Amino acid sequence: MSASSPWSHTARAAAPIALPALVGGTAAALGSAVLFGATFIGVSSFALAVGAHLRFPRSVALLTAGYSVGRILGPSAVAPMLHHGCRRALLLAALVALVAAAAAPCCGSVFRTTWS
Repeated sequence: MSASSPWSHTARAAAPIALPALVGGTAAALGSAVLFGATFIGVSSFALAVGAHLRFPRSVALLTAGYSVGRILGPSAVAPMLHHGCRRALLLAALVALVAAAAAPCCGSVFRTTWS
């Protein structure tokens, strides 16, 4: 995974997610929001661009629906962890981002042929 790879944006998203859990405080939360927002824009833009180039009917809609399911299931999955604060939930979210970044190269051949 090169530093300029779109997948590196996913890996870089893990640090801002974990930041408030590891450091704490208002500054960490605000920094996390800004940094995560920047990586989110890059990952979302890339995913929509890939969807448009896949030439699979409704691929952008499918990617959007998948994202929506994650946005619904994620908070539901971590709700039981919130009894003592957000720390565990944030660390789990960071772990999920790292797993996604690690799994991304497995899909690399699909994207390389799409962009060639």
